[in-house]
Amino acid sequence: MFGGRTHPFQALTKACATYTIEYLDYCSLYPWTNMKGAYYPKGQPTMIRDNFKIIVKGKPIGYRGLAFCDVLPPSMGYEVKRIHEVWHWDDHKWFKGGFFEKFLAPLLKLKHEASGWPRPDMPAAEKQKHIDDILENDGILIDEANVAKNPALCQLAKLFLNSAWGKFAQNPLKTEIKMFDVNDGDAVFEFFNSKLHQPVSLDTFGSKHIIASREPPKKGLIGAKYTNIVYRSITTATARIRLDVSKKPKQARLIYVDGCAAHRKFSLIF
Repeated sequence: MFGGRTHPFQALTKACATYTIEYLDYCSLYPWTNMKGAYYPKGQPTMIRDNFKIIVKGKPIGYRGLAFCDVLPPSMGYEVKRIHEVWHWDDHKWFKGGFFEKFLAPLLKLKHEASGWPRPDMPAAEKQKHIDDILENDGILIDEANVAKNPALCQLAKLFLNSAWGKFAQNPLKTEIKMFDVNDGDAVFEFFNSKLHQPVSLDTFGSKHIIASREPPKKGLIGAKYTNIVYRSITTATARIRLDVSKKPKQARLIYVDGCAAHRKFSLIF
């Protein structure tokens, strides 16, 4: 039992001449998607709400961007039945890497170095292969002299890596909690009197403080200026497609575990 949020699907199994037991851990899948795996649009889209292109079964819908549509999801693939709205960007408005790569590359380098070597007492040849594999897969050249296990630094690097795209996906419907002095009634009233929020709770905290909470109403909810539903959707969809492609060759005897979301880990056991 290792590798994040894994589960005991089977208590005991044995390898044999025909089958081996292997474990694959997909680390930093979302940062990889941001840096190398996906194209993202820039600028404003063309909004299309009528006169859609004809849907041809088994063919792309003819737009590039985000579509609000009805789909029929069979066991593999999705069949588009009806289109309601499309946000379309022409091909020249799409980029790969860009500001994502410039921002994430140093953080991913830090994360790899702070993760330490895969195992202790690795010979020089294996260490070099580890460095070469990271360069080939992630485009990151780590410094051998800086490779040392540092859990706190590694966790900090992960936080920044996932916050890069995570801020685009941040849910604006958040409860705001604040502590007040028990005698500061004016501040509590002002906190609850906001036209942009609705009260949630009011509780005492000890004998000298009050904890109040509020949240924005669902109707008329406004997202933060840095949220971007398009970048969020492309990141998560591309990562899932990448996982699906990786699972297909081993589909018959594969156990898949979606690891702890806080660590953005995805595990394949087969």
